[in-house]
Amino acid sequence: MLGRQGIKALLPAMLIWLLLAGLPASAQDKPADQAQSSEAVPLATMKVTAEKRDASAQETAVSITTISENTVEDAQLWSTEDLVRLVPNLHMVKTGNHSLAGFLAIRGITSWMGGEPTVGFYIDDVYYSNYDTELLDVERIEVLKGPQGTLYGRNTEAGVVNVVSAEPAKESWEGRASASLANYNTQMYRAHVTGPVVDDKFFIRIAAKQTISDGYFKNTHLDDGKADDLDDFSARLTALWTPSDAWDIEFSSELMRFRDGNASFAPLAQLRDHPNDVSVDYNGYADYDATTQRVRLKYKGSSFNATAITAYRKEENKDENDLDFSSMDLMRLATDTENDMFSQEIRFSSPDDGRALQWLTGAFFFNEKRNQDVGMESRMQTMLPPFTYMTTSDVDVNGYAVFGQCSYRFFDALRLTLGLRYDHEEKDFNSKQYYSPDLSVYGMTPTHEAADASWNELLPKFSVDYTFRKGLMAYASVAKGYKSGGFNSLAPASYKSYDPEYTTNYEVGLKSSWADDRLVINLALFHIDWTDQQIEQQAYPQAITKNAGESTSQGFEIEMAAKPMRGLELSAGFGYVQATFDDYTDDILDGTTGQKIGQVDYAGNDIPNVPEYTFNLAAQYSSPSGLFARASLYGVGPFYWDSANTQKEDAYETINAKLGWEWENLRFYLWGKNLFDKDYVTRAFEMEGVWYGRSGDPATYGITLEGRF
Repeated sequence: MLGRQGIKALLPAMLIWLLLAGLPASAQDKPADQAQSSEAVPLATMKVTAEKRDASAQETAVSITTISENTVEDAQLWSTEDLVRLVPNLHMVKTGNHSLAGFLAIRGITSWMGGEPTVGFYIDDVYYSNYDTELLDVERIEVLKGPQGTLYGRNTEAGVVNVVSAEPAKESWEGRASASLANYNTQMYRAHVTGPVVDDKFFIRIAAKQTISDGYFKNTHLDDGKADDLDDFSARLTALWTPSDAWDIEFSSELMRFRDGNASFAPLAQLRDHPNDVSVDYNGYADYDATTQRVRLKYKGSSFNATAITAYRKEENKDENDLDFSSMDLMRLATDTENDMFSQEIRFSSPDDGRALQWLTGAFFFNEKRNQDVGMESRMQTMLPPFTYMTTSDVDVNGYAVFGQCSYRFFDALRLTLGLRYDHEEKDFNSKQYYSPDLSVYGMTPTHEAADASWNELLPKFSVDYTFRKGLMAYASVAKGYKSGGFNSLAPASYKSYDPEYTTNYEVGLKSSWADDRLVINLALFHIDWTDQQIEQQAYPQAITKNAGESTSQGFEIEMAAKPMRGLELSAGFGYVQATFDDYTDDILDGTTGQKIGQVDYAGNDIPNVPEYTFNLAAQYSSPSGLFARASLYGVGPFYWDSANTQKEDAYETINAKLGWEWENLRFYLWGKNLFDKDYVTRAFEMEGVWYGRSGDPATYGITLEGRF
């Protein structure tokens, strides 16, 4: 466990890292010819589009972590869970294989299992309601921290994860194929091919990925090896047409098909001694299917640029699991969720010609239809016959927004940025609860609710930045974000609806590069006021969401990257968060009736699911002869699983390593993740007085063979 003493021990290590990063040419002021003689290799300039226009990450006045295509490959970022390990103050609560019930937290701003997300997850400008997904053929990943309501709107009050897929190659045909074999009978196959179909006019890219595994959990009761097995496939086709120098027209179609086991929870006390053992009478399943179609039109002119994005995404998730998490056949839970979303966005912006005034304006419309059936099956032999408590719900969501942002640079050094978004959203809700078979004779009668609500929000942003010299910029910003309100079909009648919640983020930061652009150090400090906070409380078989909390989150992030010598790359990140309830008095509910039987005050407690700190360290070396080596350390600080702060997860660290040889067209690697088999928990909750949890992945190791042309 790292703990506070571990933090103190880590700081000298980061200082040593910093000193090494400045070698051998620590002389920032050396003449250019002398610097070149020491084989100075500057870090690559990262372009970002998360603020919806092309810009340099180091010149963007917002805290942003950028991950390049090379890092995605070298660090083996195969899923969202892998991504989290490279971003300070980003944390993931993982509840199962590609589960819809998990959630992300940035800077202490987190959601709950049944509510809207606080972190917007986008792939190629398309919103994904399920962020727990595979990463396929990625060009770069951008993680923006703090509210992004001005440009993105709802459900981005903590930040945005923006995944950008690789575009078709324009010069010549190229491709890549790889096969990975690992313990737990894991196999992963990845491939892509891309190139011009019509020279200078039409280009395509096809990518696919298949993962098969027995999974990491052993069901000691059934002993059939299918507790959390995987059979996942994803593919994407991208076609790009450039009828002229001014126009890019891109179409993409994506398919995801996951067939996973769904048994990974056990009593928390048991997991501490036997981390990856479960004992249930039913493994269940988690089937997920999704398709996405997207058309993007881009125009670049002398007076303005324009972008239009039309997208349709359909998701269907069917899962079933053993709800009593035991070897006895007592309860099961089945969920069938369908989500159809259509969105249209159009943006106009100033040309990228270095003018003092830069502007962007646009409009956005979306329609989302959600249908969900939840069945809680009681299989116990009691005075009642076995029955299923069914909840069916339909939510029709419509929204539109207009937004704008402009920046003006004074004296080539001082820049002011103003942004504003008007966001409108409305929801129509219908829900039914009934028992199968009909239990009206026992007083358990069907119920029906119908309601609608709408919200109008103004989401402003203000920032100022000052460039002291090329490669040294300071900034300060204030931004507002919000998470939309809604309806909870699993709640008692008096708790069916809840209102939006809001965050206001105050931030100051410094972005800097040193040693001939071979060392980058970025720092951000933040203070967030969180109001009308949506809190979820479990009272099985019901779950309640209500606006009960007022909280504060504050802390900092520091990120560094360096190329001290040719072939050697170093990176590090550290984030600290203090997130506490300022005002939160909760109801104590009867677990059977859901009725209020008392109150408890949580003011001053830590917000659950928020680590005190996260950090990452990595060193990577590539020799001219082809040798490749990489080692990384990831750490998570202590945090609580509940608002009462009674169940705590201790700090933990995991180590990954990769060693291989890279030829021009062939590559071979040996690798391992969580090499020292560190035990930790990715999700814990209380049900009827017993705490249950899910263990993190154990030590995994394998080989990868890759060919390129």
